[in-house]
Amino acid sequence: MECKIVSLDGQTWRIEEFDASNSVYLYLLAGTEKALLIDTGFGEIDLPAAVRSLTSLPVEVVNTHGHFDHIGGNGAFDQVRLHRADEALYHLHRQQQGKPMTETLVWMEEGDVFRLGGRDIEVIHAPGHSLGSVCLLDRARRWLFTGDTCCKADVLLCLPYCTTVAEYAATVEKLQGLRDCFDVTWPAHHAVPVSPDILDQFAAAADLLLRGEDLGQPMATPFGTFTRLAYRDVGIVYKDEALPRDPA
Repeated sequence: MECKIVSLDGQTWRIEEFDASNSVYLYLLAGTEKALLIDTGFGEIDLPAAVRSLTSLPVEVVNTHGHFDHIGGNGAFDQVRLHRADEALYHLHRQQQGKPMTETLVWMEEGDVFRLGGRDIEVIHAPGHSLGSVCLLDRARRWLFTGDTCCKADVLLCLPYCTTVAEYAATVEKLQGLRDCFDVTWPAHHAVPVSPDILDQFAAAADLLLRGEDLGQPMATPFGTFTRLAYRDVGIVYKDEALPRDPA
């Protein structure tokens, strides 16, 4: 795979790992004392070299969630932060990668803060795409790094260890409640940057599903056939059991 580095400002970079069919965005955030690497991608590029080309500071690593395209390069680092709710998912995907696990996992939770020196990054638990998904808030820059929680595309709630539509809707509502803290979202895939208004679209789509007004259409995916509700720029792909049903 190829690597492209884009500077967002003098202390923040987007590292793009991609080939003709796949891409993922990693983010490197520097303070005055250390740096924070958000996700490690597929693990098919020399990520440590890319990081070293940008900063000589000590680097902490955090995974927004446990899927293979976000944890693939973890083995190049001694220690990685992950939300405990994604422990089973993480080990499943590490086993599927067939790579020996050499990194130490350190659990993080809602409200934890990475203090980088003059720059604080807050952890927001954001269950939906996975049980332990997190977003990372940089209040000073008014940026929210969202992983796969609210890309300008479909959110997948159809994979192992995803949550229900109602739980995802609660996450979207929580992020909407923080709207006065960020002006831009930086997702892990697709268009970047993305306006916070994308949350309104996901909220509206989830509301249609939960009220039963529109349940979407069947959709074949590489992981099986599920149901997709399309709404403006986004979609929710879900399993039938992810929606509450009327017992009658």
